[in-house]
Formats: sequence, structure tokens, C-alpha cells
Amino acid sequence: MEQQVEVSASDIARIAGVRPSAVSNWRRRHVDFPGPIAGTEKSPRFRFSDVEEWLRAQGKAPEIPALERLWQTFESARGTMSLTEALATAGILLYHLSKHPQEPASALDRRTDVIWLIERASQSLVFDDGGSGQLPSGRDSVAGGLLDLIGQLPRMKAGTPEITMLEAVASAAAEAGATEVFGYLCDRVLDPGPRTGLAMTPPELADLMLDLTPPGARRILDPACGSGTILLAAARRGFDRVEGQEADASLALVAALRVAFSGGASFDVHGGDSLRADAYTGGTADAVVCNPPFADRNWGAEDAAGDLDRWEYGVPPRLESELAWVQHALWHTRPGGTVVVLMPPAAAARPSGRRIRSKLLQAGALRAVISLPPRLAAHNALALQVWVLVKPAKEHSPLPVLMIDASGFSSAGQPRVGARPSDAVPAWDEVRILIQRAWATFSSSDDSHFGSADTTGNASLGTALSSVAASVPVRDLLSEDVDITPGRHLPSVPVERVSVDLLTHHRSRVEALFAELPHLLPDLPPDRPFSGSAPRESFLEELAQSGMLYIRRAAPRAAIEESSLPKIRRTVITARDLVRAVSPTEEADVPDDEVLSPRVREGDVLVPHVARQLTARVAQGQDVGAVLSSSVVLIRPDSTVLDPWYLAGLLSSSDSSRQAARMAGTLGDTTRFDPRRVRIPILPIENQRTYGAAFRRLADLARSLRAAHDEGNALIRDLIDATVSSISATPELQR
Repeated sequence: MEQQVEVSASDIARIAGVRPSAVSNWRRRHVDFPGPIAGTEKSPRFRFSDVEEWLRAQGKAPEIPALERLWQTFESARGTMSLTEALATAGILLYHLSKHPQEPASALDRRTDVIWLIERASQSLVFDDGGSGQLPSGRDSVAGGLLDLIGQLPRMKAGTPEITMLEAVASAAAEAGATEVFGYLCDRVLDPGPRTGLAMTPPELADLMLDLTPPGARRILDPACGSGTILLAAARRGFDRVEGQEADASLALVAALRVAFSGGASFDVHGGDSLRADAYTGGTADAVVCNPPFADRNWGAEDAAGDLDRWEYGVPPRLESELAWVQHALWHTRPGGTVVVLMPPAAAARPSGRRIRSKLLQAGALRAVISLPPRLAAHNALALQVWVLVKPAKEHSPLPVLMIDASGFSSAGQPRVGARPSDAVPAWDEVRILIQRAWATFSSSDDSHFGSADTTGNASLGTALSSVAASVPVRDLLSEDVDITPGRHLPSVPVERVSVDLLTHHRSRVEALFAELPHLLPDLPPDRPFSGSAPRESFLEELAQSGMLYIRRAAPRAAIEESSLPKIRRTVITARDLVRAVSPTEEADVPDDEVLSPRVREGDVLVPHVARQLTARVAQGQDVGAVLSSSVVLIRPDSTVLDPWYLAGLLSSSDSSRQAARMAGTLGDTTRFDPRRVRIPILPIENQRTYGAAFRRLADLARSLRAAHDEGNALIRDLIDATVSSISATPELQR
């Protein structure tokens, strides 16, 4: 029996170009909608062929492309293999088909013959690639090491998820081309995030790290190559030989296949843990470039003591796995070769690594430490570092170390002196240009002293660069802690003198805000609002069903990213903006679609989905035209029957917070809110507008209080800076 491909409700929504809630509505309203065949009540899974037939009958979906159909088979195969195993297996077949494009049709004429095809493909990959020499051969190679994995396939029967997936691979290759299909699958499978659990090296980071290798390097090694991003970048920029090793066997094969498909350098990639089962001999690579795993307490410290050749600078303690990788990389590098390794910031300062850092400095092995902006490198929110090391060719006096601190770059790429790192991610090209300039200047100096106070000083680098980069003598780094964090060793930047005109302007602004506050203080509310019987109360959910308002949220981020609709740049309003009572602060590329990315209109009521306390504001000014983030709930009332300011005031009350929080648990000191469960009294529209005007005055007061708070803090900071600059300019203090 043929294996049936399964799809989830979100898969159906993506195929049909609708929100997942629309699929739920179809299930309720259409008795002929296919029933679930697997999954749970909350996460049902449906037979793909049944859903496809129903969508076509309803006119709700175009012809489903072969690549989309292929992806569904990948998802269905996850029960018996991981996505990376599926990608590796499919990659073997696709590489073979790229060399023998005539074979898919004959195999698909007899569907079970895909088993024969994958056997032929794996043999071609491992042992007989036409003598091209591009692929590794023998049982010590990565492909040979995976023969156990590949060998399971011939024992599978037709109709299993794996064989169904491979049939779809061959079908898609016949339609779109093997190389294009492999690239599509790599883009989907290797996308970092919680769905895959993968932490990949961004291509931009790989290029930056390769920028720091010497121009004459021809042979490169990545001993923790993952899916091969660094190897692929090296092959594309002209290295003659790229080599790698990866503990995850399926990822190792993916890395080899990615380089093979690129058709560039000769290569060799091995499976296995490089620290425990090294596949390469030491001292042969021109350069080692690596993004190793961080904070690995099971890296093999218990077996490390006897390997004195590798641990030339000291046996790494158990908590210093990153310094083990640094020395492992140096051991693989020829004398004079370069090592570029991504490191966590803690590795530059941890007391347990002090002795090894000291020996690296004294030997002249450590040449540069570069702090990157937060959220720029890999998946990490920390300001990760790039260390550049050179294997000493001979004994010499310690050499200066280049320190670059790019952690404070803004989204425009300009350093912000004394500022905290921005929430916005800076542009890669700006950071890359800065690091390239600093490294080139440092490397071209005979004595590498461009940051010292001699004739090769920072003046030649320009003001912006000299504030974030400096050459530091080793003696200044060999303190008690041997802390090599770049920000600790850059020269202090003089506080910019604040002009009297600017101080006067700020003070006048604060005075005006303070003078305005008494006039904004509202009258006390009446003891008895309106005479008569108590007003009728209704849940917001009931009002939405009656058409008095509707409630919207943006589509999940995954749905927005996967949407094939054209994307446009829009401001995005977030829950943080609502809580801080500020205008939208972020931008994003979102689908030009009102369903996936609702636009905010004037008079909409916006509430945070997660916050410490439920708060609401009426959209106006810069809110209008922004799109919702997934953390904001939009409520759009019919203003002829429900006043937006009245609604926002009621939702901001303590009682509404309690009601809205009933349906959700707390997350630390924040709470998930469901405003649909809030009850509000329904008054005549004239009375609503009277109360709405009072709530609006309170909102104006809150906004003015926030502005006075922010402006007052800015004035205090400027006054402190002005006082500090006047102290440093006092002649008697300079003597």
C-alpha cells in the first residue's frame, strides 16, 4: 500500500494562502472536509491527497508545485528520520541525478525502483564518481562512514515514508533540476530556529571570518563544520582544498554534498567528533576557520591530560571547551598559518582560562580579538567574538594584539560612544568594512603598532575607526585576570562637550512639560455616573460575533516568513511600544496582505498579548499604517455604536486585567491576556463618548508624564556630561 503523505492545518493554510483559522472554519462548516488521520485533537494531521482533492473541488488552491509537494513528503518522513538525515539521503540521490539526468524517468516508471536508484547513487558517491576526484572515497571518508545509514534503504518496502520522499525527490528533480531541488531543500532544512533545532553559521559571518585569513592560503580546515557553510564559502572564493569534520553524521554528509554541488575546490569531509576522534593529522592546514560548539562540558576533558602535543599552551579545564578548540585548531595549522574561531565573550575573561590565555599572548599566537554586535552572529543574542591567531613559526618577543569593539554599532553601522547596544541589528556590510579596514591596517604595519602613540597612530584610520580599534601591547593584557575583552582595552573616548544652547533648549522643554502637567490633571469622577438601572454587560467576544467590533492578530512569524506573497517594508508596532507608550520603533519586510499583516487604522484599539498589566491605546499619529507584531491584539470597534476611547479606558482598568488573565497563565512577571473574555458595560453612544473624553484626557496625562520623565532624564544626563567635561578641562586638575 502506498504511503500517504500527511499535512497539518498550518500546511493547508500555507498551500491555500489563508490563515490557519480559515482552515478551522472549513472543518466546522463543510461536512465534506477530509477528516484527520493522525495527530491530536489540537494538532490534527490530514491525508495530503484528500486535502488536495477537496481544495481543487472548492476552487481554493491552484496546482500545487512539485517543490511544495516534495516538502510535505519531507515532513511526513520525520517519524522515522530527522530532517537532516532526510536531506543527506535526498542529497545523495540528487547529486547522482545531477550527473545522470536521464535516470529519474526510468526509475519512476516502476515506483519501487527508487530503491535501486538510491543504491546506485550511494555507490556512485562513495566509490565511483567517474574519476573526477571531487568526492571523497573509501570507508574513512564521510560518505563511506555513512554506509550504515545508506544501507538501511534497500531493506525498506515500497510505500514507506522514506521511499515516498525519495520518489518525490526524483519527481521534483525531473521538473525543476537536481541542483535547484537540493538548494531548495537546504534552504528549508537548514533554516535556524526552534523548528529544526539547528544553530547554523550565517553566510555573512563565514565570509567575514574568511576575510581574516591570509591571501596566500590555499588549504582550509573546519574541524566543526556543521552543514558546511564555511567550507562552501571557502570553495566559492577559490581555495584549492577544503576539509572538514562534523560530529553529526548526516550534517557531515550534507556539508560534503553542498561543496560537491558547488563544483569548486576539491574537498574531504569526515564524520565524528574532531576533539575525540580526529580525522586529520596536525600541522598541515594553511588556515583553520571554525564556529565550534559553546559550553560543551562533555568535550573529553577526562582524556585530555595525555595529549601534550595538542595542548601546547596548557591542558584545557573541563569548563574551557572553547580554549580546547582554539588549541586544536592551532595544532592543525602549519607554522605561520592562521586560525579564525568564533568565541563566546566569557572565554575572554573566565578565571579558569587565564593561564592558557596568558601563554597564547606570551607566545605571540593571539593576534586579534573582535567583539561583534549582539544578535549579529549566528543565533546568539550575546556580543560574540572572533579570535584571530597565528601559529608561531619561531620564538620571538610577544606581539601586540588588535582589539576591535564593534558591539556598540547602531543599525546604521555607526559606533555610538557610551551607548548600550541597540535593539536593531546593524548592517553586515558596515561591520565587515570596519573590521576589514582595521585588520588590513594592523596587518600591513611592520610592527603592528598602529594604535600606539607614535607616527603610525590611529589618526590614519579616521575618527570612527580609532574609537573602536586599537593595537594593545601584550604587557597591558597580562594583568591578574588576563581579560582580553576588547572594550576593556580601548582608549577612553573624551565626553563630547554639551553646548550651552543645547542645555538651554532641553531645560526649556522640561520646564514647559512640567508647566503643562497641572492643567492636564483631571477632575475627580462623579460619585454616581448615570441614574437608572445598571447597564447591560457583554463579553468582547459576544460583541465581535454581533458585528460591533472585530478582533485581529497578525499571522505567526513562520507563516509570514514562508509566505510567497510580495513583501514590503513597514513599521511594526509591538507590545513593548504599547507598554512604554512610544511610537512604533521597528521595521520589517511583511507580505502585502491584510490577512497576514493587518494594517492599523485610526481609532483601532491596541492591546498587548503579553505584558505585566493589560493596557490599551487608541491608534493615532504614527500608529496609523503600521502593521501588527504577533505580540499585539487589534480591536476595531464600529464607532457608531462603540466609542474607541471608552473601550480603551475600560480595557486599561485593573478589573479588565483580572478578567483577561483568567484564560492564560503567567510567564515570570508577565501575563498572557485574552481580551475577548473582558466584559464591558454597553451604554448609549452619547454616554460612551462622555466617558471616552475623560479616558482620553487621562491618556494625554499619561503621555505627558512619560515625556516629562524621558526629557528630564535626558537633561540630567546632559548636565552630568557637561559637568564631567568641565572638570576635565579645569587647568589646575590637569597639572
